[in-house]
Amino acid sequence: AFRDGLTGLYNRRAWDEFINNEEERCKRYGHPAAVFFIDINNLKKVNDSLGHGVGDQLIQQTANVLSDTVRSNDIVARIGGDGFVILSRETNKAGAERLLNRIIEAFAQAKISIAIGFSMRHPSRGLLFAAEQADKKMFEHKRQIKSECF
Repeated sequence: AFRDGLTGLYNRRAWDEFINNEEERCKRYGHPAAVFFIDINNLKKVNDSLGHGVGDQLIQQTANVLSDTVRSNDIVARIGGDGFVILSRETNKAGAERLLNRIIEAFAQAKISIAIGFSMRHPSRGLLFAAEQADKKMFEHKRQIKSECF
């Protein structure tokens, strides 16, 4: 019960467990980590205009792009309709920024519009706080994209 049926990625339940376990590991060993939040732009429009089958294909394609772009020790999960997360373990800020650029480039090549945000774990605040910050940054990016369209 830890896999998303549509994408084969980890689901929200697995994500919650991974992030809690990784926080303990980071505390114990002092490893850095980053959290990414990714949201597909305009999935509702796709579903409404082209049907849910095409929307499901877009979700699956997004999952494939993410899986093909992250490192083997990173964790990718689908946490809701058009929402995905990545836990990039044992990565510093420079590594996280390289991953961000790889993700942006991969989605540009796939012609999929996404909003993305990431945040580094800080030892005094932990991974859950980093996840909250990454989510906020993703929504800021989404608002920026919408304002550029008008």
